[in-house]
Amino acid sequence: MPRTKDETRCPKNEKTNDNDNKMRSYGSGSFWWSPSKRTDGTVYKRAVGYVIASDGKKVYGTGKTKSAAETAAKTKVCAYESSLRTTPTGEDFDSLTLAEFAQRLLDSKKRISEKSVEKYQAYVGYLRSPDLAIKLGQGRACVLGEYKVRSVGAFELEAFMENVCERYAPKTAKEFRTWLITQFRKAVNYGVRSDNPARELEPISVPEAEAVDIPNEVLEALLGAAEGPRMKAALILMMHGLRFGEVFGLTWDDFDGNTATVCRQLQPKRLKEGERRELALIRRKKGGASYQARFDEDDMRTLVDSVELATPVEIWTERREGNRWISERLSGVRVVAPDASGKPWPESSFRRELKKLIDSVPQAKGLTPHDFRAWMATTLLDMGLPLKHVQKSLGHSRPETTLHYQRSSMEWSRSAHDKITEHRKGRVA
Repeated sequence: MPRTKDETRCPKNEKTNDNDNKMRSYGSGSFWWSPSKRTDGTVYKRAVGYVIASDGKKVYGTGKTKSAAETAAKTKVCAYESSLRTTPTGEDFDSLTLAEFAQRLLDSKKRISEKSVEKYQAYVGYLRSPDLAIKLGQGRACVLGEYKVRSVGAFELEAFMENVCERYAPKTAKEFRTWLITQFRKAVNYGVRSDNPARELEPISVPEAEAVDIPNEVLEALLGAAEGPRMKAALILMMHGLRFGEVFGLTWDDFDGNTATVCRQLQPKRLKEGERRELALIRRKKGGASYQARFDEDDMRTLVDSVELATPVEIWTERREGNRWISERLSGVRVVAPDASGKPWPESSFRRELKKLIDSVPQAKGLTPHDFRAWMATTLLDMGLPLKHVQKSLGHSRPETTLHYQRSSMEWSRSAHDKITEHRKGRVA
């Protein structure tokens, strides 16, 4: 009996090898083998891949074989494209303004994190903000969110995005532009519009991180000028590459000897709708890997002195239980870098004290908290440490992020050719 097209490309009893781990072209998407683990600990491989829906969205599917994974993905695509033809609320969107339409889409989403809800709610606020209103001449202005979804054109969007770019950072403006494109794509899918004018908006470039040099004498001067162990502890943690939120989220329970596992950051969090925000130790962004920071004896003495000033507090934390993350309240938590009262250090208060410290050291003027992390990355790459080790030391999920902090490619290229010439001619061991 002849095999079908799918079975020819991926027989049921197909044996996997190293090439199977690489993404390969398959049908209308790509499929590959992904290792997984059963509850009893045994490791097995499942086929994972995607097919592309009519609007360009990647819809994933899994199965025992690649053909089964493709079938599962195609089934999901059919369901997804069917949902595009009906509104999430079953209502008519033709009469809604742009802000009302965006709010209705947000309200209809069921699986979305609290952090994303807050961000998208802020974006809806941009549409309604008088400060971002479009100037029409003769002293008149119009809020973009008050336009009907059908009537918004490319000219209004361009004028609005100019206001957004003037008021907000490039990263925020870029994310908002992407969100705006999604709103109009939904309007097209629901038949409210026939085109997506947001796609014509100019892309917004975000400045990449650069290599940072901080002389050792400047670092020592900052530590010498810091008053008390708590500020010194915060500086030491930043010099070891910890992110801003991770400095305040590090607790004494995260230490095992002189090594700390960094995987959480301190942020205000609303645990339930309508409740006030409380400080919580939450996981870093999705995909962010945990990493370890190791300290010598002198640094550990400073950190211990700082922790002794901390007051044990109750704080919310996220704990993994199976495949779910649940929130629970812990008591007796002692942060490594507390404020003057021994409680977790508020960001605004720390920024003020850090600015005062940096201004007191003439050579350090202009430094930001992130510059210490960038300095660590640049220094380790300059020392020739392998990229994957630097990436792991900083907790980057992608090596491309770490590469932003290396020297210019031209400078490295010249150095590489000089070194290979020296090696070829026996000038180096």
